[in-house]
Parts: sequence; structure tokens; C-alpha cells
Amino acid sequence: NSRNGFSVERSPFTFHDTIFIEGWYQRFWKITNIIGQAIFVLYNIYILDYNNLLTSLSTAMATRVSQRAVVSENGATAKTYTTLLSDFKKNPFKYLDLAGVLFVVISADKKVVYMNKFGCNLLGYAKEEVLGVDWFQTFIPKRIRYEVERVFEDLVKGKPISPEFFENPVLKKDNSELIISWHNSVLKDNSGHILGTISAGSDMSGYKRVMDALRRNEERYKKLFEQAPYGYHSLDAEGHLIDVNESWLKMMGYEKQEVVGENITSFLDPAVIDSFKKAFEDYKKSGVAKNLPIRFITKNGESLDVMTLGRASFDENGDFIQTHCMLREID
Repeated sequence: NSRNGFSVERSPFTFHDTIFIEGWYQRFWKITNIIGQAIFVLYNIYILDYNNLLTSLSTAMATRVSQRAVVSENGATAKTYTTLLSDFKKNPFKYLDLAGVLFVVISADKKVVYMNKFGCNLLGYAKEEVLGVDWFQTFIPKRIRYEVERVFEDLVKGKPISPEFFENPVLKKDNSELIISWHNSVLKDNSGHILGTISAGSDMSGYKRVMDALRRNEERYKKLFEQAPYGYHSLDAEGHLIDVNESWLKMMGYEKQEVVGENITSFLDPAVIDSFKKAFEDYKKSGVAKNLPIRFITKNGESLDVMTLGRASFDENGDFIQTHCMLREID
């Protein structure tokens, strides 16, 4: 295969061994760049349940053989592969330290057996500070500790857990909290006994902060919209009412369910409908309505003259989406 100036060739060498519980699936790749240099990459995926081919570590790690980036065609491929494989078998956890997500192994008695470099840095600890500590007493806030421990205990008892992904706050060393989204799997020995769990966690704190801010802004603007002293309505391309605020409803004497979805012309004085339609087409093209006079007929049959000020929304292609109009009653 070739992409962006690189050609990728699958090596004839494949290997699987029981290195840690179930083991790793590995494939060695030779990548040739645009100027003909060969780069060798060892691609690893951890298999927790080899019989069912479940790859529980969602992050696959590729390691470039930087010292042998340029090689001749003299058998260096096999030599490089053997060197990498030997190094990997000596220290498989080194590859987890390359991952950009938090990995933690917790024994059945709730002790931290392993945490990768990224996880230690994320939580503010040195690696030696986390090994052997009780995960739940150290890293889980007290207010949710019981609930999270129950999930773990069910996992190590072999009970099916739904959902497979779990999200909860995690304490940093400075007692601040991060929101971590977890993918959890059990670790078993060759006899099928559960030894503990391995979890891959992604920090969702930034995403949560953004979403919370958007939600607060939405609530704030919704409140301003509903309590605005002027009437507001939004129209689609055909002139149907998408939304109106409370001031609009009070001016017109309707309930919201009576007007949303109806065409705006249903509420206009028949004498101004033709002029409104022409003005509306101009509005959709220019995107702006300035001091546009409209005469409505209220629910009780009275005439209501308003001045409209509005702007239109357009999509990325410049196509009209909807209007946003403020209506001020003319005395």
C-alpha cells in the first residue's frame, strides 16, 4: 500500500507468546518513505482474551526503530525484528509507557500493581508512590468510593458489567479531580482465575468543562430570550415559525403550541402579505432586516403594528438556515 509518499509492506514475521497473562499480538512492518529509506515499526496490541480475540487495550502502540531507520537489503529486517522482540519480552510494560492514555493494573485485593508513565504524570505522582497503594482509598473520592468499589468487586467476581465503559472522578495528588472515562477488562491466569483488572482511562475533564460551559451559556441565553422585553421569532426558509418567546406570545395572545410550525402569513393582516413575502425574499438574500414594518392580527382580531429588526443564519455553504428577529410594537 502507498499513502502520502510512503509505501507499507507487511513483514513475513509474526509472533505471539504468553508474555503477560494472555499476551501480545505483534506484527513487524517495513515502511519505505518517498526517498527510499526503510523504517521498521513494531506494532503491538495486547490480547486479554486470546480465545475470543478481544483486544482490551484500545490503544495500539507502534515503535519506530530509530537507530535502524536506514538499512540495506542484507538481512537487517530479521535482525532488527529479533532485537526488538528480545527487548520487548524483557520489558513489555515499557510499551505501555509510550501510550497517551492512563493504564492501570489493579490486583483483586485492590492494590495498584502498575501505572504507566502517562498516568503517573496525569495524576501528579512518581511511579514508586503508587505501587502497592489501595486504588480506591487513594484515587477515588469518598462520596463515590462505595459505588466504584462495587463495580470493581463485581468485575473480579466474574460478573458481567454493563456498560463496559465507565466514567468517574479520580483524585490527583493535590486533591483536585479529573473525570476519567474507563475501559475495564479482567486479567486471568492460565487456569482462568481472575487476578485483577487492567483499565485504560482517557481524561475527559476538558471536554466536560467545555460542555458544562456551553450548557450554562445555553441556559443563560434561553433565560434572556424568554425574558426579553421585545417579541422574538425565528422563521425557516418557507416562513414557518421555528420558535417564539414569551413576549411575542403575550403580544399576539397565543399559546406556543398554537403557533410553532405555522406559517407567519397566517398571523399577518391580509393586506400586507404580498409586501411581506417580497421583503422576506430580500431578507434571506441580504441576511439583514432593518426597521421592517409588519402588521399582525392578534388572536382576538386586533391589528398590531410592529417594527422588525433581524439577522439571518447561513450554513458553511452560504445557504439560508433561519431568521432571528426582534419585534418592537409601534405605538
